[in-house]
Amino acid sequence: MANHRSGWDTAARWVTRILNPAVVAVLALVTLDRMTGSPSAGVLLLAVVLGPGVPTSWAIVLRLTGRSPSVFLPDGGQRVLPLIFAVVSNGFAVWILPGMGASDAVVALMATYGIVSLVAALISPRWMLSLHVAGIVMPVAIGLRTFGPGTFWFLPLIPLVGWSRLRCGEHTVGQVIVGALTGLVAAAGAISLTLTD
Repeated sequence: MANHRSGWDTAARWVTRILNPAVVAVLALVTLDRMTGSPSAGVLLLAVVLGPGVPTSWAIVLRLTGRSPSVFLPDGGQRVLPLIFAVVSNGFAVWILPGMGASDAVVALMATYGIVSLVAALISPRWMLSLHVAGIVMPVAIGLRTFGPGTFWFLPLIPLVGWSRLRCGEHTVGQVIVGALTGLVAAAGAISLTLTD
């Protein structure tokens, strides 16, 4: 029984590591960029730097300097500054990327990250929504809107990430659900503002 439990715990830790918000953001941006025919690698690189790059860099600094036990920042108070940086960098991306020829889907995803970062920054000192779950819901929602039914196979990733966060003991059921709902509402808002066709 202990080995069985250990196996599930190990699987949950790997899901959490592999499908973390930064990795998912990079994969989503690359996919959206390639599938929508963005004009240059420079636009994609800028989106990656301004999207997941800015807050992830701050989390890595906190981890390397010993101020956090993990790059996932389990202390809600430590999340606020990188999330504020994310709001600013994503806002800047939403402003600059359209003029550089980025696709509407990439711009919508950047707007979504900015919205969720703002919500999380406001509530993190008191309560922590699951950014892992929000981070998988957002690109799945943008992908479904952009590419339609062909992307339905991404949907199972949402409960998988939610399960991993619960299994690892990082979040409560409520935090997972609020993360999913926040990601969905943010994606819907960004879609309505940026994807007009």
